[in-house]
Amino acid sequence: MDDNVNHKDEQENKVKNVTLIETIRSILLGELKSIIYNHNGSAYIKFLNLAIGIEYLGACLDHHPFDKDKESENRFNEALKNYLTRNI
Repeated sequence: MDDNVNHKDEQENKVKNVTLIETIRSILLGELKSIIYNHNGSAYIKFLNLAIGIEYLGACLDHHPFDKDKESENRFNEALKNYLTRNI
């Protein structure tokens, strides 16, 4: 029984220990890229996912909890300013 509990704890820790960089690579660059390029439906769906991804990157820049209310616009704008101005 203890082995099952320890194994469950190990699995939960593996999920919790995913780094921010791994999340960005996996979700934003992997899955989101696939949705945007391989989705044959409405372009609106692609832009929604892209906007959420940009907002997520902005959330990575600030010091607020990820689930803080009323930060979407600020996070989106900061991500655009921070990441787009680097390449110009």
